[in-house]
Amino acid sequence: MLRHRLPGSRVTAVLLACTLGGAGTTASAAPGEPALEADPLAEAQALYDKGRAKFETADYHAAVELWTEAYALVPDTADGGQTKVLLIYNIATAREKAFEVTQDPVELRQARILLSNFEQSIATLYGEGEEADAERARVQEKIAALDDQLAELDHAQGPDDGTAPQPEPETPPEVVEPGTDEPPPNPAARGLVIGGAVSLSLGVAGLAMMGAGLGMGSRANDISDLQPDAIDARRDRFERGRTGNVLAIAGGVTAGVLVVTGSVLLALGMRRKKASAVALVPGVGPRGAALVLRGRF
Repeated sequence: MLRHRLPGSRVTAVLLACTLGGAGTTASAAPGEPALEADPLAEAQALYDKGRAKFETADYHAAVELWTEAYALVPDTADGGQTKVLLIYNIATAREKAFEVTQDPVELRQARILLSNFEQSIATLYGEGEEADAERARVQEKIAALDDQLAELDHAQGPDDGTAPQPEPETPPEVVEPGTDEPPPNPAARGLVIGGAVSLSLGVAGLAMMGAGLGMGSRANDISDLQPDAIDARRDRFERGRTGNVLAIAGGVTAGVLVVTGSVLLALGMRRKKASAVALVPGVGPRGAALVLRGRF
């Protein structure tokens, strides 16, 4: 016989006589006779007792498993049907208690389904009458309470249809590629470079003037083509020679000064220009803000 707890406001232990073949125990085989098969009701009773122990020690999932196995062993007879209905109620109660431990809404949904099945089977236990109506009202009230609890849980969790607002993606920091943003030129360096170039140009012109003067003087010194009595011609030749010498001296002095000056200015300008083209500038890289060594060559 299986012992069950009747649903309702009163928790009372009752005995339901669910016999298979008129026996609730396993008979022993006489010596020499084949062994009798195990009584499924005896196995169901043992599983029920184990499940009750698990339930009383808050191991609700184990109680559900044991009572489900017991449910499968109970035969589909008139008395067995009553036992199965009560087991359904017990399993529903264990599901509710399991929710208190796991906070998993699935436990409440399964409990509601079981209670709904129990409600449809109340007539199997009580028949039709006031007692059945009272029990049906209590179960419906319990189902309504579960519906309210599930609605609160669904509202707290929010919609789960993918329409929830997604967080905006963070804007990645701008990556500055080396060499894409040249530093501004140095005006002082540019002025030195221009001044040096002009001085070198003038110095080269001075060298050219010196060369022209030397050539003029060299030609003026040659008077072999003049007659000894050509005094005026000789005087003009000497004047051109003197002019050539002056040009050579002036060109040489000018070239020496301007070439040296231009070289110095050009060297200083190029050095300053290179120093301004290679500098530490603020930048943003993959790992955050940093100083970037940037150059222009």
